[in-house]
Amino acid sequence: MVTWTRDTAWRQGSLIERTDLQALDVPIGDEHTFALVISHDCDVANDNMALEPDVEVVLLAPLSVADRSLTHGKNPRCLHFSVVDDAGGENLFEAKAGSKYRLDKKRLAHHEPYTDYTVDTRTLDLLQRWLACRYKRHALPNSLVARGGRFLQLIQKRVKKEADSIVGIWVSFDPDGEVDEETPYELNVYFVYSVDDPAAHHAAVAVAESVKEGAEQHAGEEGYSAIYLEQCEAVSEQAFTLWDMRHTVELKLEYLSYRGDSPGPMAP
Repeated sequence: MVTWTRDTAWRQGSLIERTDLQALDVPIGDEHTFALVISHDCDVANDNMALEPDVEVVLLAPLSVADRSLTHGKNPRCLHFSVVDDAGGENLFEAKAGSKYRLDKKRLAHHEPYTDYTVDTRTLDLLQRWLACRYKRHALPNSLVARGGRFLQLIQKRVKKEADSIVGIWVSFDPDGEVDEETPYELNVYFVYSVDDPAAHHAAVAVAESVKEGAEQHAGEEGYSAIYLEQCEAVSEQAFTLWDMRHTVELKLEYLSYRGDSPGPMAP
């Protein structure tokens, strides 16, 4: 009888192919080709079944083209990323935060990881941050969302259209909370770009300039009335410090709808 031991081949980032998922009775859709182990290595290796009986996975669907607004963990509900195959080629996949399942280690012990694709350390770090942000992201004030909704949509539109290499968008706003209809928010927006892509700097600068121009053009209009844009800049991931992260909120690009009169808090 096969048992789960601490020297198991399974690790965080291991891939499970479709046939094994079917054998494990995972309710996969037609679009799913793999699952990715997302449990921490220590939890995966733990052979105390009373404490850690399961391994958590997220289902993956292949993509032909990545949506730029869903790369780099910009959206907490959906992630587009790539893994490398044996020939060195990149293979695109989509993971959705809602497509997570727990697999019994006793059953998984009868299967082996799929090894033709490699999830490298950098991609694994991205996955960890993406999974964590679903639980720790902040909510923007209702008054900022309601009165500055078109400005937030402008950011979403510009990033989706022009910049695949933006790591994330961080904002700060003052006052820090709800305000009356006459009080604007002083807003700072930072488009943080990857230093690994030579074209990322120019793309991020173009996005920042486009957002700044849009804010100036529509200043005072409905959907922009809550905004006084103090700073709107492109910043490299090397220059954006831990202090900056502690004093800003990461803006997550999700589908925004403002058709209601009283929208709820928007998760950035």
